[in-house]
Amino acid sequence: MMQTPTPIKRLNYLDVIKVLCLGFVFFFHCFKIFDAKEWHIKNNELLNFDANALYVLGMAVMPMFFVISGGSIWISLQKRPAFIFLQNIFKRFFFPLLFGLTLLAIPQVYFERVNHGEFSGSIIEFIPHYFTGLHGMGGNFAWTGLHLWFLIMLFFYSILLLPFFMIGKNLLTKPLFQKTLHHPFVLILFAIVIAAPGYKLHPNGWMGTMWGGWNIFQDLLFFALGFVLFSNPKFIETCKKYKWIALGLAISLTAVSLYWYTGNKVTDFRTPFYTFRLFVKGVACWSWISAVLGIAAQHFNSDNSITKYWSRAALPFYILSQPVIIVIGFYVVQWPLGIWSKFTVVTIASFATTILIYEGIKKVSVLRWMFGIPEKKAVSRINQKLGSSKNVIKSFWIKKGNPKTVKSAT
Repeated sequence: MMQTPTPIKRLNYLDVIKVLCLGFVFFFHCFKIFDAKEWHIKNNELLNFDANALYVLGMAVMPMFFVISGGSIWISLQKRPAFIFLQNIFKRFFFPLLFGLTLLAIPQVYFERVNHGEFSGSIIEFIPHYFTGLHGMGGNFAWTGLHLWFLIMLFFYSILLLPFFMIGKNLLTKPLFQKTLHHPFVLILFAIVIAAPGYKLHPNGWMGTMWGGWNIFQDLLFFALGFVLFSNPKFIETCKKYKWIALGLAISLTAVSLYWYTGNKVTDFRTPFYTFRLFVKGVACWSWISAVLGIAAQHFNSDNSITKYWSRAALPFYILSQPVIIVIGFYVVQWPLGIWSKFTVVTIASFATTILIYEGIKKVSVLRWMFGIPEKKAVSRINQKLGSSKNVIKSFWIKKGNPKTVKSAT
């Protein structure tokens, strides 16, 4: 007998994880003004701190975003057809990207050039120069979106993998996958799969270039694995069961990675040891993801005003925060203060300013559209359509003489 799908509950713990990851990214960008690595804005005095340590400590942050995004797509495709999904992807990511690549990127590149002594005019005088050459290659146009590279990848990955997602939507519910995907040994195998795309790829080549600590193929795998794993309800139960073991493994392997990746201990990427380091990094990252998912699902799955607020604010906050940090940081680094005082001012002022701008944006329809904030009316219309679809299903099953099935499905 055919059964209608079980309604999917909102996974509130995913909003909690997004807020934690977003917070790390925000503090990371604030800290970049004062560490020894190149960035858009730099303070005259820099911290005596190996900046690679931050990348190691945050190795699972962007992968977590990709895993959650992949899982969200699984949930989304259970509730709506592919064409509505694509429509939402364009509204949510494409238009904010167009806005970000132009209006938001211009002040970031401008203040970078001024801070580095490469331009001395006003921002109005700089605008014609923005469209000359590519940023990072001697020019100014921010073709990677600067901090919006994540949205660019998410947009293209979603379109690229949609045919596979539509196939997997049915295939992954088969008993073979439902019985195996949540097994701890299978989860460890995923760590090997994640590490594999880094093997023999030159770290300085375009394919080996790190985006959030991982190359484009690894980011794609995190995204696809999120879709695959969230198709199995037992996956999260496995994460809950082994959360403390995963956390202990994550902390231990991160400590080892800190030793390997800091102190300028450079290893030839062609050696077996380099491959082994990739494997350890993959296991460490996947352990963090499993541990955080398990702990959050177990202890932070309640619905409250904070998670509701940040579920809507996360994307615009992410889009706005770095431009705000750069503009505020440009002026604060010129003040006669110590490093930690400047860091505190930049952090507090940037957070408050970003929230204030967001609160203003969400009141203006056009600006909501530019920052990927869904209109309440649009959400209501989607719910009405979904409700109409349920009524059609009800009528069909009642005619077939299956009222019990309808009742259990609704």
